[in-house]
Amino acid sequence: MADYHSKTCLRFVEYDGNQTDYISIQGGNTGCWSGVGRLGGKQTVNLQPPNCLRRFGVIIHELMHTVGFYHEQSRIDRNDYVTINWENVDITKFHNFLTMPNSYAYGVDYDYGSVMHYTEDSFSNNGNNTLTLSLLEYQ
Repeated sequence: MADYHSKTCLRFVEYDGNQTDYISIQGGNTGCWSGVGRLGGKQTVNLQPPNCLRRFGVIIHELMHTVGFYHEQSRIDRNDYVTINWENVDITKFHNFLTMPNSYAYGVDYDYGSVMHYTEDSFSNNGNNTLTLSLLEYQ
């Protein structure tokens, strides 16, 4: 949390039992996930050990979801920067590659290096790339 606080203007405070809306970080056996944005009431952030805890960026990624950020490749302009190779995507993970039509980039350039961007082979069903980066934009 200290690193998150040092790099953003957002502050997480310890739950004291009086907050109506709060996050609960747990380590259930269901992977790395969080709802997007303030959902109201108790909001779970799941960080299944050990995989979700091996890379610092995974924790930051899930906290970014909690405060309202979608995946970079879910931007409505993403087709200008990446190609989704649907034939390589695990069918149960298709939702992770949909664009979010009500999201906004606020004039911020597409960021291939964002902590919110999937790797090229994320959720592959066959070991092949699920994302192909635009070589022109990625140089």
